[in-house]
Amino acid sequence: MLGGKGFLQCGICGKSMTGTVRKSHGKTYITYQCPSHKAKQCETKEVRADRLNLIVAQQLAEFFFREDRLKDWEDLLRSDIRDDPENKSLKNRIKGIDKKMENILQNLEDVVSKALTQRLDELAQKKEELESKLRKMTNVPTRITKDDMKKLKAGFIQLLMNEDLPEVRQFLKNTINKITVYNDKITVTFNLKMMN
Repeated sequence: MLGGKGFLQCGICGKSMTGTVRKSHGKTYITYQCPSHKAKQCETKEVRADRLNLIVAQQLAEFFFREDRLKDWEDLLRSDIRDDPENKSLKNRIKGIDKKMENILQNLEDVVSKALTQRLDELAQKKEELESKLRKMTNVPTRITKDDMKKLKAGFIQLLMNEDLPEVRQFLKNTINKITVYNDKITVTFNLKMMN
């Protein structure tokens, strides 16, 4: 997940860590290590890529899905529903029907006509159908629970662990400034200033 990104640093000497392919017990895996470690100039131990990837995915999930961000996620969900093109289309069609009904009512004031009354009834029925459809679209629960956040977090981690998706690689490139590896911890510095 992190290979080739250039943002993996040794926490002791600050050098960029490099990936190495290892074979053990018939299995192939990738580790990252400080180049100074081989020369015995740095004490940072190598770290397996799968362990590092999981830790980074967990830290990103913690960052995005903290409990204090429940309201932010609810607001985002509401804005997605509000900005949905079909939602806007329905509202515009309802406005158009309102305008047609208003024009017919103005004409009715001058001349009462059976055809105009029938057309007004048709438009009122169409408007009710569209409003009903709009209510169903916007009647999505926008309350996110702590349990929902746990599920979102788990799904997010699982998605990030899928190394083959170009979208995941691009997301990591855009989101992570650097990853610093120490012997006892791994820290992730994010590019996202707006979500502190």
